[in-house]
Amino acid sequence: MIRIIAKRYARALVELSEEKKITEKVRADMDAFASAVGTQPDIRKLFSNPAFTAEDKKVVIGELSSRLQLHPISQRFIEHLADVS
Repeated sequence: MIRIIAKRYARALVELSEEKKITEKVRADMDAFASAVGTQPDIRKLFSNPAFTAEDKKVVIGELSSRLQLHPISQRFIEHLADVS
């Protein structure tokens, strides 16, 4: 079930990025965000620990988004994932 939902979210992001003609930027943003989270154990723990609220996670997403210069659509997508997780 989770895979089906994940595919739907991914498809929606791809469709929106194609519509806005920012597909490569969004792809690079997702890669950069995943890499940043993957190389920082403390950030990984924050995202996997249910004790941290969606708002806690959004603060970190905002800081990373700024540092990585993510497109606003990429940032909103990642923040939405924090809301639904």
